[in-house]
Amino acid sequence: MELVVADSGSGVSSDEKEKLFLPYFSTKNRGTGLGLAIVSHIVAEHNGTIRVEDNLPVGARFTVELPAVVESEPAGPATEDAESKPSAVKL
Repeated sequence: MELVVADSGSGVSSDEKEKLFLPYFSTKNRGTGLGLAIVSHIVAEHNGTIRVEDNLPVGARFTVELPAVVESEPAGPATEDAESKPSAVKL
C-alpha cells in the first residue's frame, strides 16, 4: 500500500532531507522535532518505508509504503466452502 502526501510550499532542501527523520531536527522555532522521527519509527516497525521528494514544480512530497498482509486460512481440513472464499487482506 502506498500513501502520498504532497504540498505546494517552499519544499525541503537537500541538507534538510538528510536530517528530516532524525530526532530533534526541526526547521521551526517551536516544537520538539520528534514528529517525523516518530513517524519513521512507526513505519519501520511495520516493515515499511517513508521518503521525501521534491513535488515539482514546488513543494514536498512524502511517500509512505507499507506491505499488505494476506491472512491465510487456519490449518486443518479444507472444506468446499473455505476453498471458495478469498483470503482477507489487512491494510
